[in-house]
Amino acid sequence: MGGDSILSIQLVSRARRAGFSLSVRQVFENRTVAELAEVVAEAGEKPAEPGDDGVGLVPLTPIAHELLAAGGAWQQYNQALAIQVPATLVPDHAVAALQTVLDHHDALRLRLRDDDRDGPVQEVSAAGSVRADHCLVRVDAAGLDDDAVRRLMAEHGLAAREQLAPGEGRMVRLVWLDRGRDRPGMLLWVLHHLVVDGVSWRVLLPDFAEAFEAVAAGRRPALQPVGTSFRRWAQRLVDLAGEPARQAETAYWTRTLQGAEPALGERRPDPALDTYATAGRLSLTLSARTTEAVLSTLPTRYRAGVDDVLLTAFAMAVTRWRGAGGSVLLMREGHGRAEELVAGADLSRTVGWFTSVHPVRLDLGGTDREDAWAGGPAAGDLLKRVKETLREVPDGGIGHGLLRHLNPATAAELAALPVPQFGFNYMGRLATPAATDFAVVPGTVGAVRSAEDMPLAHPVELGARTVDGPDGPTLVANWTWAAGLLPQDRLEELAHGWFRALDALAAHAERSDAGGFTPSDLSLISLNQGELDSLQAEWRAL
Repeated sequence: MGGDSILSIQLVSRARRAGFSLSVRQVFENRTVAELAEVVAEAGEKPAEPGDDGVGLVPLTPIAHELLAAGGAWQQYNQALAIQVPATLVPDHAVAALQTVLDHHDALRLRLRDDDRDGPVQEVSAAGSVRADHCLVRVDAAGLDDDAVRRLMAEHGLAAREQLAPGEGRMVRLVWLDRGRDRPGMLLWVLHHLVVDGVSWRVLLPDFAEAFEAVAAGRRPALQPVGTSFRRWAQRLVDLAGEPARQAETAYWTRTLQGAEPALGERRPDPALDTYATAGRLSLTLSARTTEAVLSTLPTRYRAGVDDVLLTAFAMAVTRWRGAGGSVLLMREGHGRAEELVAGADLSRTVGWFTSVHPVRLDLGGTDREDAWAGGPAAGDLLKRVKETLREVPDGGIGHGLLRHLNPATAAELAALPVPQFGFNYMGRLATPAATDFAVVPGTVGAVRSAEDMPLAHPVELGARTVDGPDGPTLVANWTWAAGLLPQDRLEELAHGWFRALDALAAHAERSDAGGFTPSDLSLISLNQGELDSLQAEWRAL
């Protein structure tokens, strides 16, 4: 348990729903049910943040600052997916269910407006102010085959994207593809990214299904309450950014970003040329067998997270691909729901864009690279090294965005530092059970591309997620890169190299001597990695 941070958030949400108080950090640090049982508390034993309805002015979060600074047509920057809906769906029921969700989750009623004095500011309007019947359209898809329905989805998804208008509060658009009374339909969701993230989908879709079933049964929907509102969390981020302890992190982030990186192309990235419209794209799927090792075997043996494994392989692949040793600098995305930083905060059911980004420098040191690629003991050494590097990141990296965007005393210093050439985001696991109502339709995540003329955040971006397949879960890697800087064959070398590195780590996991502790696992004693390895070797010999 605890290897996947987004699954950990879902576990925490379900525990709180059952009346227990549990944090994501506790799930991550206590990997078994027995260990969790020792730290879980009855709900109400810990102080909660004062509740509010989330209505009113909302400070820009660091990730919102990033979006506005990027330029381009960010007004259409979205996340989209489709769910299956019953063939017998009644439009009035769908509208009523959507209205329930809009009224319950305040961020969906967000509007971005310009304040002449302070610049852009977000504002959440009152429940009932956004009408569901204005957000949902029906499209006749009766009699069409699957390919034709997908084409229709693409056409109307693009139209829905063009209707998004943050300045006018148009953040949510749904398209119902009605396939008639004899076939389940599809409901395409197109939401502006300012109001949704990967965790939010795992809240919104079950809530919509629950509300729909209640309405269809003639009952009034009663969704589970939301803890800390998006507005209150945004206010708390401003407070955190000004704390002296947070400001002291500036030196850490400066050290991380300093240092020359080998250029990826013959010219510098150009935001006018290197956009999502001109980008190259490649999608690859890892074998189910290696995926199992990445998700379960390796995290269990090394008390690690899935990100630890993925980034170890990424560093292995990049250093070999570049033909040079040294470190790998990248910008890592995280879920940003660091509720442990605010006493009583509960973000497990809060909808909004919470993502945080922070730089990471992975130095593989003098480890035997060839042995690592062969799945030998050096592979475990690299995993331990990367794991410890990530554990040293203060509070999961949330402070970088706070200091870069919300603290005037540190913003300019951090803005002047280089931007990493690589972006990395593991989006967790989104279950996609086949042929069930309200389940995500396979292949529709990201069905509507975001604003194409926005500049790439990094010359090479890797977004990975785990999806359910007939042979078990598989890791899907989506690469996006500046095609004007890197030809496709060069990027393919890196992409396939990453999978080969994951295969090497999976092979290592089968060794009898694979696994072990690292210093961050032991809070009561101070041992370095060499001392720990020696002790563990002695234990195995007994």
